[in-house]
Amino acid sequence: MAENNAETLENAILQDAEFSKIDHVVLPDVTIDEGTLTIQIGKRKVEIFPSPGASDDGLSVLIKEDRVLFSGDAFLPVPNIVEGDVDQLKKTIQSFTEMGLENIVQGHGDVILRGEIDHACQSNIGYLDKILGYAQKAAKRKDPLVVLEEATLQECGKSRVLLAGLVEELHQRNLSVLYQREMQKQEN
Repeated sequence: MAENNAETLENAILQDAEFSKIDHVVLPDVTIDEGTLTIQIGKRKVEIFPSPGASDDGLSVLIKEDRVLFSGDAFLPVPNIVEGDVDQLKKTIQSFTEMGLENIVQGHGDVILRGEIDHACQSNIGYLDKILGYAQKAAKRKDPLVVLEEATLQECGKSRVLLAGLVEELHQRNLSVLYQREMQKQEN
């Protein structure tokens, strides 16, 4: 965090001058690499635990008594694996189906209700399987762009209207990163 935050702040300032009011980055006093940090707040237990996949340092927060999960970037309308690991993210998402949740509050997007959780989780896992399959197929072809162009957002099971249409760019980045990773595997 100490190494990356200065550069991240510089980039944020370039995108929005409002960030120039921040003169330094304050690092956290407590970090979590594994296990669960439980905090008692009144009559409620709040559990903070790693939820890797979208990134190595992803965290989720569970309000135990209410069975409400704040998923961070581990659960989005369209999963993001640009800085993460597909297999780990699938495991993290699958673990959410086993928690008996009432709601998932996504990092970005609508709240997922109890009756929608299993379907939403399977949809995200299915999406990850599809884009990985397309990336693997493209890496084996002489003309990979044909395969990657077939891998539309809709073909991979997601809607273009999610997140005000920003998912198309995220989808393309996911495909690009996975394709590059598959090509590196073949070179090694």
